Amino acid sequence: MSIPPEHDNRFRGKHIIITGAGGNFGREGCIYFGLRGAKISALDLNKDTLSETEALLKSTLGSDAAPIQCFECNVTDPESVKFAIDGAVKEYGVPHMLWNNAGYQGEIKPTLEYSLSDFTNVMNINVCGMFNVLQTVAKKMATATSYSGNADNKQQEPNRS
Repeated sequence: MSIPPEHDNRFRGKHIIITGAGGNFGREGCIYFGLRGAKISALDLNKDTLSETEALLKSTLGSDAAPIQCFECNVTDPESVKFAIDGAVKEYGVPHMLWNNAGYQGEIKPTLEYSLSDFTNVMNINVCGMFNVLQTVAKKMATATSYSGNADNKQQEPNRS
């Protein structure tokens, strides 16, 4: 039995960082947690789709819109991640949860035609980028004096349509 969002208080007032927030899965995560009262720090490399996520969240929730702040962020760049996470923490405090969702599926090609450069890009984003964000957020969580939270590393499912 699921709890209706308006009665689900598990995330009310909690700070949740969501990477890949401009993509379909990340956007749905922003809406899910926003409906439940979370404070959302949305990160994505694409500032246009990130703005769409913010607008959709506000139009979906109207006057009950959860607080959301958006950061353009390249998960493979430690400085970009540090800037975004520092900004998120400055506004909403240490996060209670990380939804580490950013990912890149790469070209859809047979293995014999797949380029090493695209494979390297997939690994840099999906493995190194995830670790970069996880470590940066975990350091913030570890230094908090009073804290209860967790990190969830998710990979987006490939779009097979």
